[in-house]
Amino acid sequence: MTAAAAAPKTTCYTSSMEVSTYLADPCVPEDTDPLRYWEQNKVSMPTLTKLAMKYLVVPATSASVEWVFSVAGRIFRPDRCQLSYKTFQSLVFIKYNKNLKL
Repeated sequence: MTAAAAAPKTTCYTSSMEVSTYLADPCVPEDTDPLRYWEQNKVSMPTLTKLAMKYLVVPATSASVEWVFSVAGRIFRPDRCQLSYKTFQSLVFIKYNKNLKL
């Protein structure tokens, strides 16, 4: 087996170990700063720390919310006021997430 073929298995194993470590840690108080927690645990859980830093950081502006309202205003025009709530919600969701990379 080549080293390249072994890499995904090692990464998966490492990630599983990180999750096990995280779940085995005692719960921290609710007033604990989550970013500080991950900064303190970045050596023992580097992959989870990267994910936490990516998904726990809040945007500093309201620009994304304003963009959603702008899109919603363009979708829900007087000539389209027959849209059901579900259809309207789906159109806004699709428009906002069309560039999402999975």
